[in-house]
Formats: sequence, structure tokens, C-alpha cells
Amino acid sequence: MSSGGWVVRMTNVRRKESATKTEIGRGVSKREWFESALRMMSDIGLTGTTVERLAEALGTSRSGFYWHFENKDDLLNQLLDYWAQEWTSPYLVESHLLLPVIDLICHLERRGADIAEA
Repeated sequence: MSSGGWVVRMTNVRRKESATKTEIGRGVSKREWFESALRMMSDIGLTGTTVERLAEALGTSRSGFYWHFENKDDLLNQLLDYWAQEWTSPYLVESHLLLPVIDLICHLERRGADIAEA
């Protein structure tokens, strides 16, 4: 395009196509939604925990919530999985690691009792 001797080039400015989920909603990650929901539910209960209150607590909009979750029920279902992975599974693993130690202690106690009786 020419305008009075000046050449003006038009370029298409494209919006960022590769926006990640954490870039939407001011960078609030799914984990942050989970942690906020857990805190809020422990403070004011399940019925008091709303999408609006969660978004407000995280300083973002509800659209960020809907980027990660279909609705509150979806949040709760995913939250159960998150809880199992982050809180339950590590303790189960640790308890399985402790079982041999507990067995050894019980064996040594029985052996000590057997020796004391002899």
C-alpha cells in the first residue's frame, strides 16, 4: 500500500494461540483453585463455597474457574482425586514403608521376651 511516497505494510497481529491454562484467569492454576476450595470449605462449608467466592479469594474472575472446571460438581470430583494424590497416597506409601520396621520391632520384642523367659 502506497500513500504519497510512503510504503505502509499491513501485518496481521494475531493473538497468542498458545495460551496455557495458567495464563488464563491471571495465572491461577488448578492447584490454587483446589487449595483455595479446601480452605474455604473448611472455613465456611460446602454450601458456602461458591465459584464467586473462590474467584474473589484468588483475585481473579469466574472465567478462570470455568477454564479448569465445568461446574462446581466437576471441581468437587477433581478435588477428590487431588486429595487422594496429594494427601492420602503419600501417607499410604509411608505406612507401607513402616510396616517392615514395625514387624521387626515386634519380632525383636517377642525374641527379647523369649530370651527373658529362658
